[in-house]
Amino acid sequence: MASGDDIEAGRVTGAESRTILVGQKPSDLGNDFNGDFVFQACPAKVGDDTPSPDKDVDGVRGLGNRGGTGVVGLGAMNDRFDSTISGTGVLGQGGNGDTGRFGGTGVVGLAGRSNGQMGGTGVVGLGGKGDSPHNGGPGVVGRGGDDKGAGVVGVAAGHDLPDEVRLGDRGVVGKGFVGVVGYGDPGAGVRGESNTSEGVFGHSDVSLGGNFRSDKGEGVSGYSAESRGGIFESSRVAQLRLVPQEQATLSPSLPKRGKVGDLFLVRNTAKNQDGVLIDACSLWLCVPKTPNKEDSDQWQPFVLGPAVTGTL
Repeated sequence: MASGDDIEAGRVTGAESRTILVGQKPSDLGNDFNGDFVFQACPAKVGDDTPSPDKDVDGVRGLGNRGGTGVVGLGAMNDRFDSTISGTGVLGQGGNGDTGRFGGTGVVGLAGRSNGQMGGTGVVGLGGKGDSPHNGGPGVVGRGGDDKGAGVVGVAAGHDLPDEVRLGDRGVVGKGFVGVVGYGDPGAGVRGESNTSEGVFGHSDVSLGGNFRSDKGEGVSGYSAESRGGIFESSRVAQLRLVPQEQATLSPSLPKRGKVGDLFLVRNTAKNQDGVLIDACSLWLCVPKTPNKEDSDQWQPFVLGPAVTGTL
């Protein structure tokens, strides 16, 4: 078969050039295009004289050649006075679920496999360019369903869909060996904000609720304009622990690069001149050396009383 042949239902039609269906207005200027789409492919409706298929059948399937895309949708520019949003490139609407069944998925992206390289990406979203460097469109927006559904769910390979999806009321849900990873350059990797609750909340049943590390900067910084920089609470053990610096000497060696307000806990373990093993801790506060300067190498010890055995 070749270009110019009629398209015959239930058969294959070949062509050496593209085929275009054009929607247009009739020559009578008083009428408009009849309908709200140019082409539709669908099964027969239940109840029609022609029975619908009993098996799952795709409405439209597009296969790209070599590096070509299977389906491309281009939204039209909007010039209507009663609307401010241009046309959508691709719109997917999942089917409604019958009683006891889940609703269908609006859009599914299945990435291709690779031979010796990283596999393809399931879904890619590129935000549109705005009229200034600060108002470009988002690459991906996810909004949950009516019953507090999660906005975006990410599940790593080898993991099941998290129960939090059904609980809903979450903007982003991630499940994997690491649930969510954020890389900032130069800004924060992950930023959390809230008007009435915690900006960031971490919870664990048996391990740390939060773990913060830095190679060269401070591990954790807490600040408040009108309240406390940090609050520490525990039901049965100490509210705060300073991990002591171990030193195999009788007298402590203190840091040269201190800042006013630093606390330094040192544990000195060594034998004295009588051969007795001494194991003692001392706590030091960095104090000013030069007026109005925070850098200092001056330290003053906390005076501690005798040790008391804990009973809690």
